[in-house]
Amino acid sequence: MSRAFRLGITGKIGSGKSTLSEIARSKGIRVLEADTIAKDVMNSDPSLRAGIESLFGKEAYINGTLNRGYLASKIFSDESLRLKLEAIVHPVTLQVFEAEFSKAKTGEIIALESAILFQTGLEEIFDAVILVDAKDETVIAREEALGKFKRDDIMNRLKGQNYQADFKQDADFVITNDGSVEDFTKRSMAVIELVTIISQTELPQQPLRMIIE
Repeated sequence: MSRAFRLGITGKIGSGKSTLSEIARSKGIRVLEADTIAKDVMNSDPSLRAGIESLFGKEAYINGTLNRGYLASKIFSDESLRLKLEAIVHPVTLQVFEAEFSKAKTGEIIALESAILFQTGLEEIFDAVILVDAKDETVIAREEALGKFKRDDIMNRLKGQNYQADFKQDADFVITNDGSVEDFTKRSMAVIELVTIISQTELPQQPLRMIIE
């Protein structure tokens, strides 16, 4: 085995992918968060910041820090703006992902959690992808219960993430999360165990999803 095993974790807002990531961490898997990395580079990369200010105006930053609420209100109500933002941010974040993957030790599993993994064409950089699936009504109920977003905001975010039913066919593992926490945890542990077994095989230089159709 010449490198670390690359695992993708994805699913719509409120599906439970972050819970899966925590379960993975409890099993010794290092999980990167695409949202956190994107926020970091948007704050720290001068050229990226200039591009964002050109696209959204000076209001995109407050006291030198990304105004996430302002950006969210813009991109989740205007798909063209969202796509333009993704076009300038994703190449920079991809460089960070690849750098982290390359630093990972042989035999290690390194995962990336991203809500828009398939939408941005990232699936081919992984050896396996786990998709957490949940019905929209389940997601809305969960997010409303948390009280972080209003119903309209949740609906806009779901729309903006452009989740497609056929993503389940493209994923290597699908964990349905419309039931109890206990059931989801049990399913997640089983999948993580299986991924761990697969990761111990001899890996080619290229990610498995790139060479296996």
